Amino acid sequence: MSDAIAATETQFKRGDGASPEVFTHIGEVITVPLPNLDSEEIDVTHLNSPSQAREYLLGFKDSGILELPMNFVRTDYEVLLDDYDTQDIHNYQIVLSDETTFEFAGYVKGLGGEAGTGKQVTATVRIRITGGVELVSA
Repeated sequence: MSDAIAATETQFKRGDGASPEVFTHIGEVITVPLPNLDSEEIDVTHLNSPSQAREYLLGFKDSGILELPMNFVRTDYEVLLDDYDTQDIHNYQIVLSDETTFEFAGYVKGLGGEAGTGKQVTATVRIRITGGVELVSA
């Protein structure tokens, strides 16, 4: 039997910055990507590198950018637009259906969306993660 978990009831939440911090669900997100963790590579190859092969060291870690498509809900869009305008860093959470939670800080890098014939109006928010990502369970 599989240990997979369903994506249903996955939530994307934004912190209010208070102490203790309260996280509010940003509603009607269609797809929630998990953080795309990557590391910078530093090329340290020199003319006498063994086997004439490139050599690398790991540099800084990069937690990436989350692109979240969602149904356009004016109240949520206004919160995200305000975050974009102020350029403030907020704490965010991705909470999976088994209560596994990814916590990280980030800022709204961009907002977009579309309204098309025969479709719902959608919005897309791009969150740049700044710093690391913590994996916690509730």
